[in-house]
Order: sequence, then structure tokens, then C-alpha cells
Amino acid sequence: MEELSVAASLFMLAEMDANVAEISGTRLWTGSYFLSRHLWRHPELVQGKRVLELGAGTGICSIVSSKLGAVKCLATDGDEAVVELLTKNVQVNMVEDVVTTRSLFWGDEPSAQTLLDEFPGAFTDIDIVLAGDVLYKRELLPLLFATVTKVLTLGDNKRVFVLCHIPRADVTHDLVQRQILDSGLKFEEAKVPVKSLVDAANEVKECPVEDVERAKLYYITK
Repeated sequence: MEELSVAASLFMLAEMDANVAEISGTRLWTGSYFLSRHLWRHPELVQGKRVLELGAGTGICSIVSSKLGAVKCLATDGDEAVVELLTKNVQVNMVEDVVTTRSLFWGDEPSAQTLLDEFPGAFTDIDIVLAGDVLYKRELLPLLFATVTKVLTLGDNKRVFVLCHIPRADVTHDLVQRQILDSGLKFEEAKVPVKSLVDAANEVKECPVEDVERAKLYYITK
């Protein structure tokens, strides 16, 4: 497949104020863009697959997955204002037939049950889980992996969680790796070509070079 510019292929509605405290999903974060770009380079990850996105924000990963041939995508976020923006992005990209948007708070059983009441297969009828640049506070680590561990252990051994992490605040790669192992999971770091790093930094002004250089892609399994 010819690689296309992710930015050029999407219409994003980031009209909300990106500086509003605690509303992190209203801007296109570098890690989400970087993960989306990785999907473009490796469409087999989502082609014909069922996708669950956590901390979806603008929804770029789910939207890109739908354009690459994903069967269905459930894009979730824990902020209702973000889910509203996410829904608009899905609509303007005309992928409503593939991408569904809903609220989900990580590590929160009532929130998970509300989702499961509407979509009983939300944690089981999926092939791949995606998250890009979602760990910007240390307290989010155990919450994210409580949800991820539940999803991965409910499925077969082929299910994978692809996480793009860029250290923010005090959430280092060491902390993320320790959390993965403490959750009883395994991980591998995806090899990313240097050219891909440079291209990602140059293609979109919202992607600072220093962010891209610190980014790592993890393939996480049970």
C-alpha cells in the first residue's frame, strides 16, 4: 500500500481549547499521530480486525484504522467533552459505519459495566487495542493497565495492545515497562526506522522533534 500522509487524509475538528485543564483529548498529541502513522506503514495490524481504542481523544487512530480496512472500531475516552469532539471527528470523516464512540473510565467497574451493557462484546469481540500518548500522569498507569489486563486476559493469545508512549511529567519508559510486567503482561518494543521518526517530526507542526525522538511503540500481550 502506498503510504499516504495521515494529516492529509483526515479532517480533524480540534476547535476546542487545548489548554483547558484535564481535557487532554482536545488536541492531536504526538503519540496518537505517531501511532496512526505506524498503522499506515503496517496496515495488517488493523485490516479486517476489530479495534478497541483507549483514551481516543480526537479519534485519529480509530479513524485511520477504519480507512485501512478495520471491520469495526470502538473508540473510547473518559471525558464526555472529548467524546463529543471525537464523535464529530468520526462524522466529518464519514466513518460512522465502522467507528463507534463511547465513554470509558479506566479501572472503573461501573463505567466498564455501562459499556458492556450496551456492547456485551466490547472487551471480548476485539483483535487489537490501541492507545497513543495517554499516560501524562503517573496515577493513570495502574488504571490503564487494569483495563488493558482485563481485555487481554479475556481473549486469546493473539490479542495485542499497541501503545505509543512519550514520557510526560514523571511517567518514564521505565515506569511503563515496570507496570506492564507487574500486571503480568509481556512486551516488545517495535523497531521504528529513523526516517519514520524524522518524517513524523517534519510532517505535522504539532509533533515536536523532541517528542518524536522520545517516543516508543510497545506491543503488549498476556
